[in-house]
Amino acid sequence: MTHTDYKKFANIMGGMAMAFQKEVAKQTIEIYFRFLKDLPIEKIEKSVSELIYLKKISTLPTIGEIRGIIEGSAEDKALEAWHKAINNVDYYISVSFDDPIIHSVIEMEFGGWEKFCNLCVKDEIWDKRRFIQAYLLYAKRGEHPKYLPGFFERENKLHGYNYDEGIKQIGGSKKIKRLKE
Repeated sequence: MTHTDYKKFANIMGGMAMAFQKEVAKQTIEIYFRFLKDLPIEKIEKSVSELIYLKKISTLPTIGEIRGIIEGSAEDKALEAWHKAINNVDYYISVSFDDPIIHSVIEMEFGGWEKFCNLCVKDEIWDKRRFIQAYLLYAKRGEHPKYLPGFFERENKLHGYNYDEGIKQIGGSKKIKRLKE
């Protein structure tokens, strides 16, 4: 949101206040705006509509509840990360996911990108559970690898050759150049 969205945001807050039969002070609107301004106004409007429509809560939603509808739970993010990783397996290429937590999970829990790409289908349910549990753990940590090297890069480095093929960006729209470690 930008400051030009403040009026629309105030109207959304007013509608929410009416739906939950609560009064909302100007200071409350300003606090909500300040802590939600990193989110698009369209997503805020949609999430508030969902909260009003579902009426899962009986009082004015908190900032956290609005964010929760937009961003999803930690488990939702972990499941989304699993699907992103498992649907982009390519043993040979180096990859960089838009969610660096995936890098830590694959590197630390599965032994790297090459081993992750060779998981057995018959073990998928257990690997998925393991991935999600590890994701929730690594999400609490700050530093993650920048990318996951593939077979070609590993073999070239092992034999003293340069690897300039780039890294496939997953979750982004284009291939990116070599990242510095």
